Amino acid sequence: VLKKGTEEVLKKETENTSLTTSVLAGHTEYSWFISAVDKTGKPVESKEATFATINHPPVVKIAEPSAGQITTEATLSWEATDLEGDQLTYDIYLISRGMETKVASDLTVTSYILKNLESATDYTFKVVAKDTFGGESSAELAVSSTNNPPVVELLTPAASEIGNPLDVKFSWRAEDPDGDDIINY
Repeated sequence: VLKKGTEEVLKKETENTSLTTSVLAGHTEYSWFISAVDKTGKPVESKEATFATINHPPVVKIAEPSAGQITTEATLSWEATDLEGDQLTYDIYLISRGMETKVASDLTVTSYILKNLESATDYTFKVVAKDTFGGESSAELAVSSTNNPPVVELLTPAASEIGNPLDVKFSWRAEDPDGDDIINY
């Protein structure tokens, strides 16, 4: 007889001296005993023994972005499962230049927007999935943020404009889509 607390989980007769079952839940304490009956029908019960099943850690996989290039803002999304169906929470880490920084903790959603990333920088995104019984696992993804060149718009002289060749004023507007400082023209 197999019990979880006072609830009988499995009671089965067999002529063998072993029995395999797949009805057990993870991270659960069980008790069991054997009742043996001889040819005369006289039963005897063993002492009751207890054991506990292990907790399986969650499994996490980063779905987005795919490895490679990102901009200075990236949406990180992941998929996670837990064999026992435990509720999961997530911590997000950003690793750059040998430094690991926790940027979010105990999230219950499976996506996070990373903002204000530096351009032309290598990063590793790390997602740690945790279940309520202490199981945890992580997934990492290495990416590089791109450095987009500045966008320059010529203002004056306008195309096809005729001007005094001795006094020509050139003007333009420039901005960097990554927010980098433009250091010279």
